[in-house]
Amino acid sequence: ALGAFMFALVLAATLTLIPPDTRNSFPTTPEPAEHPIKQIILIVVDTLRADCVSSYDARNVQTPNMDRLARDGVLFEQAYSEAPWTLPSVSSMMTGLPPTVHLAKTPHDRLPDVLPTLAEYLRDKGYFTAAIGRNSSLGPQYNLSQGFLQYDIFPSPSIGHSFGAKFLRRVLFPSRFRECPSTDELTTLACHWIE
Repeated sequence: ALGAFMFALVLAATLTLIPPDTRNSFPTTPEPAEHPIKQIILIVVDTLRADCVSSYDARNVQTPNMDRLARDGVLFEQAYSEAPWTLPSVSSMMTGLPPTVHLAKTPHDRLPDVLPTLAEYLRDKGYFTAAIGRNSSLGPQYNLSQGFLQYDIFPSPSIGHSFGAKFLRRVLFPSRFRECPSTDELTTLACHWIE
């Protein structure tokens, strides 16, 4: 599990190849098809600075789980966001297009159906695609679910993160404010799906 860094997870797309003849039945445990790359895990973190991850030479922080992922995968040393907030930024990641082309730039916009996404491309190549995360800016109303066979994106907690909000949520009304899974629950959900 990613431990403490799962708090910022907004999208984890785990894609596993499945044979073309079973693609429409949406299996929960697909058999891998013949392909050199069996699984792709894309982890998108919202508002995490490079100087807070030891893989990027952070001085006062140790992130061993993130470091392991960096060693086993691809670490981008010069990556820049297309936009300063989630919807246009993730839309650009999923389409490879800048916000001026995909037009998902404001909270009232949505990704156009006509633009193919990374998830659609991988799904069409036989991968079983899923997205698991927590961020209101990635809800299905923004159409970022295009190409995902499973889309489990939960809304962000609506009452904030202040001490008072945490007290309300955890002590006074623990069941009333449980709109989305906790970081641990989200991590467990993602790990079960990957297994």
